[in-house]
Amino acid sequence: MSTENPLLGTWVTGYNGDPSATIRPNGVLGSPAVAELLSQPNGRDDLAFGDTIGTGGMGVVRAAEQVRLGRTVAVKSLRPDVTGPDATHKLLAEAWVTGTLEHPNIVPVYDIAVDPDHQPHIVMKRIAGIEWESVMDDENAVAERFGTHDLLVWNLQILIQVCNAVHFAHSRGVVHLDLKPQNVMIGEFGEVYVVDWGIAVALEKDVSGRIPHSSSARVAGTPRYMAPEMVLGRALSTATDVYLLGGLLHRILTGLAPHRGWTIREILDAVPSFRPDFEASVPGELAELVLQSTALDPEQRVPSAEQFRAQINTFLEHRGSRRIADVATARLAELQAELTGRADRQSIYGHLGACRFGFREALNSWPENPEARDGLDTALAGVFEYELKARDPRAATLLFNELSERTVDQQSRLDALRAQVDRDERAAISLFADIDPRIGQRTRVSVVASLGVFWVLSPLASWYFERQSTFLSQIVMAASIATLVGAGLLWGRRSFLSTPINRATATLVMLAPMAMAGIHAAFFVRGGDIRTATAIELYVYGLLAVCGMLTVDRRLLPVATGFCLGAAVVATTEIDMNLMFSATSLVLLLTVLAMWLPTMPQAPTHRPDEVG
Repeated sequence: MSTENPLLGTWVTGYNGDPSATIRPNGVLGSPAVAELLSQPNGRDDLAFGDTIGTGGMGVVRAAEQVRLGRTVAVKSLRPDVTGPDATHKLLAEAWVTGTLEHPNIVPVYDIAVDPDHQPHIVMKRIAGIEWESVMDDENAVAERFGTHDLLVWNLQILIQVCNAVHFAHSRGVVHLDLKPQNVMIGEFGEVYVVDWGIAVALEKDVSGRIPHSSSARVAGTPRYMAPEMVLGRALSTATDVYLLGGLLHRILTGLAPHRGWTIREILDAVPSFRPDFEASVPGELAELVLQSTALDPEQRVPSAEQFRAQINTFLEHRGSRRIADVATARLAELQAELTGRADRQSIYGHLGACRFGFREALNSWPENPEARDGLDTALAGVFEYELKARDPRAATLLFNELSERTVDQQSRLDALRAQVDRDERAAISLFADIDPRIGQRTRVSVVASLGVFWVLSPLASWYFERQSTFLSQIVMAASIATLVGAGLLWGRRSFLSTPINRATATLVMLAPMAMAGIHAAFFVRGGDIRTATAIELYVYGLLAVCGMLTVDRRLLPVATGFCLGAAVVATTEIDMNLMFSATSLVLLLTVLAMWLPTMPQAPTHRPDEVG
């Protein structure tokens, strides 16, 4: 059957019109090497032919035994209905190409046997295996036959070995031109072989004429995989095979060959405008590799088959990192749902911990993993915003410092929160200090206890030595107390001025001697009774103690009660005034000591917001 090429107008023979089949060129020139080889029959008698393994466009492959070596081989011969020097040269050219490429991923050619009819038979290693095409989409078959459950990884590992064969061929100056899944064989032990080098060309001229040169204008290849230069009749190069490798990767990722169409004309017309399009589930690294490899301009493609292989290897190395990142991304979605809801802090930080761990593990495996880096920043930024709303600058700062990329807006809002919280904390500290009874407590105890001791001992001494109280002695005592209080307040002025409680205490302590002096001076001038003056004095002290209950400490109730009862006793009985004054002062002393001494060692002397 002959089919006209719609773009070049040449004719190809032996082509059945199937866009997945290979178009083989016409016009392969004869070579002196062909005549020389066929002129001397040899080796045919060493082959014992068996069953037919397969039949192609112009050849048939049969099993045979190589008698002298006692091994099973595969022998490729021309079909009985295919004759002529052109077909013979094509068969021999494939053998010569393959024979020069000794590589683990290329089927070895053992010999070229010539029968008495001067027909060539290519003796090759027999491969017990299957075409890649037959299993590359069948996960169950791959798992059962080759023991792997990751179909993508398995296919990529096959493609890596194809790249090895192609790169080796390029290093020997040979371009395959017909890379497709049907031309890759998988052995029963997982061996990979690139087969059918029938349309391969040499990059350098072969003086023997055995291998066609790449500059010869001809139509050849498989329409569904052909590179644009193969269709447009332009120069072929190693970049052509790189395009075909990109087509194989496209087949792995999408399940489809690169070029689609209902007719050969549609397919070939579409080749120069082919642009790969992938679903979102296709890994970005691999999609980008296909795009680079199938560029219309050969100069813009991946530089070599080796570089193509290296990029696939890089993807496989990154795959574990991506999988960890995918799990962490699922946790990130849960975290984001909680941040938009009303989840508690513990739950939020539990999910953040899972995200952080997963993304960091992915980055440990692959530091440049963009999904992991962006996912970690997204998680941290989300909780950072949560902490800003919660007005927790310390937690927000820790999260902000973990971000790999920080914005000016984030920095400014964090600084504003820090400043606001600092102002609020200072205000709270100041407010608490105003009502904190511990501040200046040591000074208060010292001054008030000293005053109490003086009030206890001075009247007690007068009672003991039976000295009678006079207005003058009381005024002198008031002046002595005022001097003592003044000295104490001067000594502890910093504490007494620091809080309202201390200021109230200082005021009450100063009012006591002033009241004492004023009452006794008034009664002295008016000619009143000293006992009545003393009763009033004690009553005024009781009122001052009541004021102390309201402004300093409610536990001053015994002091207020004691002074008021003392005033009543002095006013209604003949009990010694000095003894009663000493007793009420003792209540003051004991009450103050009972209230403030237990916490004295821990009591701050000054306000916590004071400097120096």
